[in-house]
Amino acid sequence: MTDHRNKNHRRQQILQAIHDYKEVQGCCPSMQDIADIVGISETTVRFHINKLVDDGRLIHPEGGRRALGLPKEFEPSGPA
Repeated sequence: MTDHRNKNHRRQQILQAIHDYKEVQGCCPSMQDIADIVGISETTVRFHINKLVDDGRLIHPEGGRRALGLPKEFEPSGPA
């Protein structure tokens, strides 16, 4: 159960990092940017990104570099 909560927490951190980066920079972060912000490896970021896309919590168009999007219903609310 704890492992599941840790994964959900990490995925929420990734979603928040994407949202915050886009707000400040005006573009999507790279996988390395996300890894640096969250404090994990780029490989781990890719794993979680794929799961978030599979769950419909993140949009990543085929072949779209730096083209991550958050469906409106999943955009974090409030200050980071």
